[in-house]
Amino acid sequence: MTVILMNWEDMTLVVSGHAGQAEKGQDIVCAGISALTQALVLTLQDAHNRGMVNLEYKIDEENGDLRVHVRPASGFSAEVWAYFRVIMRGLKGIQDAYPDYIKIGEVYTHGNL
Repeated sequence: MTVILMNWEDMTLVVSGHAGQAEKGQDIVCAGISALTQALVLTLQDAHNRGMVNLEYKIDEENGDLRVHVRPASGFSAEVWAYFRVIMRGLKGIQDAYPDYIKIGEVYTHGNL
């Protein structure tokens, strides 16, 4: 199962584990999660290159783990939040379709879900 935690307070996304819906290379749940999170990282890299965010991320493809943390520059918070909202909506759609293979948790303020 893939477990995803989005901390909106400090703009950190953590994705852990392989979905296990099918064999490696055939798992459509993992493929969907990977496509969305790769799109986010590429978008944030572009934003970083344009001075919109300070970006830190780590990918461990073997274990299916990703950690992304951003600090928006002044004036760019709304745009960066929008990037994350779009990706999270897509991930929630996958969770709705495949609830046995992906679980999502979100932290909004001071550790409260």
